Amino acid sequence: MQGARRKWESLVEKANSISMAAILLQMSVLSADVILRFTLNRPITGSDELAGFMMIVAVSLCIAYAQKLKAHVSVRLIYDKVPPGFQKAMDVLAYVLGIFVCALVGWRCIVAALQMKALNKISEIFKVPVFPFYLVITVGFLFLCGQLVLELLLRLRGEDAQ
Repeated sequence: MQGARRKWESLVEKANSISMAAILLQMSVLSADVILRFTLNRPITGSDELAGFMMIVAVSLCIAYAQKLKAHVSVRLIYDKVPPGFQKAMDVLAYVLGIFVCALVGWRCIVAALQMKALNKISEIFKVPVFPFYLVITVGFLFLCGQLVLELLLRLRGEDAQ
């Protein structure tokens, strides 16, 4: 299990690196757009559209990494006051519900991507197909689903997910 866990974590970290690169690209394009707009009165055409695409990549590919770091918001008001056995049951239920929701969102994104491809939907300015960005969202949610499965298995075995 440790070898598979290390490979999975490496994959999640690579997705997060792509996410960080997308944020860097987004910041660079938007900064250049602002500078060119106010100094030369020549904004970058399509900078908002490109920033939107980069935001999809950035957010989608970092959610599994955020889960790995336990960086998602959680409310522990009741959790900390119940016995450890009940905490484990609450964790298992939360993981199972999370896996279900992430799998459902991933599946619906695949359906939407196939619809966008069938309809030949393209972006307004760059005229690029939009279905690959739906697939990026799918990958992000399936990665999160995989991370939740790993953490569920670790919790059931009594191991720490970190």
